[in-house]
Amino acid sequence: MADVELVTAILTGPCPCDRCLHAKACAKQLLVCQAFQDYVVGASEEQWNAAKRCPTREQWEILFDVDALKARRERAARKRLASALHRSADAAKRR
Repeated sequence: MADVELVTAILTGPCPCDRCLHAKACAKQLLVCQAFQDYVVGASEEQWNAAKRCPTREQWEILFDVDALKARRERAARKRLASALHRSADAAKRR
C-alpha cells in the first residue's frame, strides 16, 4: 500500500472519538484519553476500544510533546535574536 493510501485509510477509518461522549470537550480543551493515544500509536481497533476514556490535558501534552515544542520555539527565538544582533553589529561596523 502506498503512503498516500495508508494515510487515507487511517484518516477515513474508524477512530476512538467517532462515538465518544467526550469528543467535543476533547477538541475544545485539547484533551486525550488512553484510547486515542493507543489509536495514534497504531494499536488495533479492538485494543483502543477496550482502553479507558478518561481524557486529560496532561495526556495531550505527553502525546504531542508540548515541552519539546516549547523548547524548539525558544531555540528559534534565540536564533532570530542572535541573527538580528549580528546584523545590527555588522551594520554599525560599516558606518
